[in-house]
Amino acid sequence: MQRESFIFYQSFKSAADSMSNANRLAFYDAIIGYALTGKEPKSLKKPVQSCWDLVKPIIDSNNKKYADGSKGGTNRINCIRC
Repeated sequence: MQRESFIFYQSFKSAADSMSNANRLAFYDAIIGYALTGKEPKSLKKPVQSCWDLVKPIIDSNNKKYADGSKGGTNRINCIRC
């Protein structure tokens, strides 16, 4: 799925703060590339891979919410809880 934007959380930055510049760049590239295009990063270094394994499910969840929202959301006329 191609996207124009995505949510970047403070926790992503916090995870990257202790990384070297090269690892931080690889981590940010992985996040941006996956969030916008859905392409999985390849051959990440161990510290980057560890953080990536925690971030990927968050991005997947946000992309699912985005896809579900683009279907139109809940029809209020037939909504029992409304």
